Amino acid sequence: MNPWKILEIAETSDKKAIKRAYAAKLKTIFPDEQPEEFQQLKTAFDLALHLSKISKTEPDNDYKIEPVIISDTTNSTDSLDYTFQKENSFSENLHQLVATEDYFDDLSGWKNLTSSINHWSIDEYMNNSYTIQLFLVENYPCLSRNIIRSLFQTFDLFELTDHIGQERFISTDFIYLKNNIYNVPPFSFQVASKIPKENRKRYFFLRYNIYQAIVNRKSYNMDISVEISDCAELFSEDSELWNLQMIDLLDTTNGLLNTTAAKTHFKILLDRTKSMNSNPTTVFLNTYYELLNKAPEKLKTEAFDNWHKEELTISDDLFFLLLSLIFIKTQKYSYAFNFWKQLDSPRRNLLLKQIKKIYPHLSKQEKKEFRKIRREERKKKERPVLTTLVQLFFFPAIVAFFVLLSNISMLFSNSSEQKTYDSTDFQTAQTFYEEDSEEEIVVEDKKELYEGTLTERFAHYFYASNDPEGKQLFIDTCVTNYSVKELLQEYVDKDTAKYNDDSNFKFESNTINNADNIHAIYNNDELLCILKATYSDSSLEAVYGNDWQSLPEDQFQQLQQSTLINPESSTYIFIKKFLFSDKKQENLLQYSDYLSENVKKVIENNLNEPTSGNLKKGFLYLVKEPSIKFIVSDQDSENEEKLILTFDEQGRVDHVFGPHWEEVKEEMIHYPNRAAFKNIRTLLEEPD
Repeated sequence: MNPWKILEIAETSDKKAIKRAYAAKLKTIFPDEQPEEFQQLKTAFDLALHLSKISKTEPDNDYKIEPVIISDTTNSTDSLDYTFQKENSFSENLHQLVATEDYFDDLSGWKNLTSSINHWSIDEYMNNSYTIQLFLVENYPCLSRNIIRSLFQTFDLFELTDHIGQERFISTDFIYLKNNIYNVPPFSFQVASKIPKENRKRYFFLRYNIYQAIVNRKSYNMDISVEISDCAELFSEDSELWNLQMIDLLDTTNGLLNTTAAKTHFKILLDRTKSMNSNPTTVFLNTYYELLNKAPEKLKTEAFDNWHKEELTISDDLFFLLLSLIFIKTQKYSYAFNFWKQLDSPRRNLLLKQIKKIYPHLSKQEKKEFRKIRREERKKKERPVLTTLVQLFFFPAIVAFFVLLSNISMLFSNSSEQKTYDSTDFQTAQTFYEEDSEEEIVVEDKKELYEGTLTERFAHYFYASNDPEGKQLFIDTCVTNYSVKELLQEYVDKDTAKYNDDSNFKFESNTINNADNIHAIYNNDELLCILKATYSDSSLEAVYGNDWQSLPEDQFQQLQQSTLINPESSTYIFIKKFLFSDKKQENLLQYSDYLSENVKKVIENNLNEPTSGNLKKGFLYLVKEPSIKFIVSDQDSENEEKLILTFDEQGRVDHVFGPHWEEVKEEMIHYPNRAAFKNIRTLLEEPD
């Protein structure tokens, strides 16, 4: 039995054709009267849709599976043989794969196991799916995330539900654990071949249990140090194990490592991992420790701007806490606030003082969010206050009522006496609440900076308004350079409203290839000044131009040019005016300033070359080290199509490597440190 025969169509990847066939067959069946036939048709329909997804990528090899070549680093006794026989059952082939005890992270073996899926009958598919469910329930802590997610995709396991009539194909244990299995931590399994064969599975299970104990500290009652010691007895040369101990240390100190003993212990663990297997979590922890111990003025957080939680074996809450601390320290206030607001209530309260200090630097919307969070926190505090009120007022009243009944005569004889109670508790609670409310009112009523970037604020206060209080607030909160403070102080009481309309300001920036950010402010086409800001754009370092700080003309022109022509602007011009344009020849004349002589020739040679439509659906990536490059990618991880742009000293596009352009050099193929920059479709829709 196969789905195509039941649907009475040829094997196809056309979903519309499958749906039409299903609709046609459905008209011939009465589900209430023919439940078995209906269920068979529905199963065939679901399976056909699933097979249509994978038919484009899975080879039709009729069970002829080539052996996988294993790296020389694998022990010879552990070598894998993935030459599965056609006559073997799926369970037998799975047993053959697992028997090697080296199945933890080798995706190729698992792909071979399921490569004949197009030839399975419906019953085979359902049975094999059930086998995989049972296997995952028993083994998911010792499988890599790549393998688990590949199996989920192959068998559509994430969509699996407990259908009536399909009980024998669905594991209730799997349904219960499905989210846990899919979201296993991204552990590395590089060390598998170094661990004695009989200890591997136990080691990986112990490592997973330690992770769960840290992430779910409130639910687990486990001595982490004992578990780590047990794990280390099996194998101690795995950086992932010591990462967990460092994460536990950060978790218990709320990311601060605020004692000498904690810092020393963390550093010892960190040094221990340097000779072991590298992984993103180790790199992250090392970077965090370095930033935590540097003076704020020496910090540069490029390494933290593009971290993805998915890559790290750190709980969400701790991850958000660590980044909040770093971005507060580096004065990247919006970043800090956005991570802070995602923390749970106890963690948020730990950083409340720091967040209140950076409050003036937040945008208007962020300030509203902060006040909303604080109001919600106050409501939680009101509940115990109300409980106290009930205890203070109603409990004495009840006691008095019973005293009244038992001592009626005494009460009458002393009617002139007035009963009182100690209201210290109520007064304390009330004072606490009132102080908190007053503090918030002060924050809400405090004058706020004009909403916008550092550059937009400067333009508003010193070119478009006469607001002495606003200017002073800008100087106090956005300027750290003493000479610039003195210079701007002269303008606080002067009328600087030269332009009344903020909408006529234009801003050009070079924020990629300089450690200092350079911003040019224009009103229409008139250049007003050039600002130099710190890396995070949180502080103004210099102001060049008329009436401001002087700079040699050639240097001033060079700064201005860097805001107009730089890797970012040159990349935008190349993508919009050449890569996806039908007017390449015309645009060569108009936009030649953004191109080196080399690229002009390359473009002329490629005027009639086609551009892949997949690239238009892709993403623009930025690489900063060792030199700036932009990558235009279609984001297909297996068959990625991409162009690589490099630049000359003037910021112009100098080379374009990729299909139909310049030949790609081998060392340029992979960039592990590339960071997502912008969606290509969004970029193309932006106005020039």
